[in-house]
Amino acid sequence: LTVQRDADGVFFLFAHTADGQVVDREKHLGLNASMLTTLAKVGQTNEPIGLAGVILGDALLQSFRVDTLFCAGFAAFETSEGVPRDLSAYAGWNALAISGMTALYRATKLPRFQGAALLTLDTVVSTFGREDGLFNHTVDQTPGLLLDDQALVARAALDVFDMTDEVKYLQLARVLADGMLARFADVSGAL
Repeated sequence: LTVQRDADGVFFLFAHTADGQVVDREKHLGLNASMLTTLAKVGQTNEPIGLAGVILGDALLQSFRVDTLFCAGFAAFETSEGVPRDLSAYAGWNALAISGMTALYRATKLPRFQGAALLTLDTVVSTFGREDGLFNHTVDQTPGLLLDDQALVARAALDVFDMTDEVKYLQLARVLADGMLARFADVSGAL
């Protein structure tokens, strides 16, 4: 697989055939939110990379944002007409976007990135949150919890705490850490 930046500022994954034809060009939130965090952090000391981070952050807000959550992304197959958007929302990928937006806010002090991080985290908590303090993977609450979702939401909560100093976000991370230990701990000590 190869990663490349598109004209809209969003990165996409693709495989290509032996003849060099691009197949299964896919823009997904997981990759782009992770790239956003990296660009924002490196961009603090490198202006062109910082600008690339702002472009990506704005592209995610414009193309991936559906109401108050980020959707999974876009898939553009060679045989498709247009580019279908996957409106699925995942707790962990939204948490990656929250962490990226907080990193971008810390680097730029642009309020739109702080606002997006805060609103998305509040929506993740109200939409994916369970009574036991853990988070469902999808909006439709398909059975099954993923450790990744819990860890990524905890990381996002800590990032928002670092950005705002609001104790409720530190408490959220603590509840998740306790929940992960209770639910996912193995007798070996690993999760």
